[in-house]
Amino acid sequence: MPTQDLKMKLAKVLIAAAWADGRLANEELAALKDFLFKIPSLADEDWKRLMVYMDSPISEDDVDRLVDDLLRDIRSRKDRELVVGALEELIRSDGVVTDSEREFVDEVKGLLDATSTGFFKRLKGSIKRVIAGRKKTDTDLPNREVNLDDYSSNEIYHYALHAKGLGDWIELPDEQLRKLCLEAGLLAWTEHHDLVIDNAERRAIRDLLMRHEGVTPAIAGAIAEAACERVLKGIDLVRLSRTYYESSDAEERTALVKLMSESAVRSKEVRVAEIARHLKVSRVEAGD
Repeated sequence: MPTQDLKMKLAKVLIAAAWADGRLANEELAALKDFLFKIPSLADEDWKRLMVYMDSPISEDDVDRLVDDLLRDIRSRKDRELVVGALEELIRSDGVVTDSEREFVDEVKGLLDATSTGFFKRLKGSIKRVIAGRKKTDTDLPNREVNLDDYSSNEIYHYALHAKGLGDWIELPDEQLRKLCLEAGLLAWTEHHDLVIDNAERRAIRDLLMRHEGVTPAIAGAIAEAACERVLKGIDLVRLSRTYYESSDAEERTALVKLMSESAVRSKEVRVAEIARHLKVSRVEAGD
């Protein structure tokens, strides 16, 4: 199994390749985060270290250092297999391997089989195609031109405000409302195990949201309904999970997974486990 150190070295090189043209649009950055967030066993501190490299373009000197650091670990066929294994683990971790991701791994295999010369130059175009392949293509949401960052990173919040108009009467701090929408989205996705979310399940989501200070039954119910409606239309679970991960701490994430586990029937256990994996929460920590 690839070591965590090797996974981090590879991730940094992929970030550098994404920055290779000196720019990374917001949607490209979000897609890159989604791709790298799937790295298994990624700790809070690891994610923070990667975020430093995503923050701004990477200098040529830093690129050379990162690539050399990775290639120094690739000295044999076994080393090559570790790198390819890390990539395979990365693209398979959400259960879906896209054509662009498979093509990307195959290209990296070819680069490693041939020579390290020109490795980074040829890698640049490959990672850009992977990022482009992960961009949002959903056109179902009204007013999607408004606050595109919200649309891509917190679909429930965007839907609640721009399609349902909840911002007109819900008087909660914006940060709290955003987090409630993320939590409601994850809870709704768990309930969506049989392709429907019935009234009892919607009430269960409402009741869980009401545990937060200042959240009345009316507010919790409205957010729960918005989340259920949006989840039934289809959401990007990886991105929703990543946004919640970035806006919460380990204790909050563990508590949420624990609540999901306590209320889950057998048919939902697989979905709870998947969310736990995306939020980097051990089921043991959650008391399951």
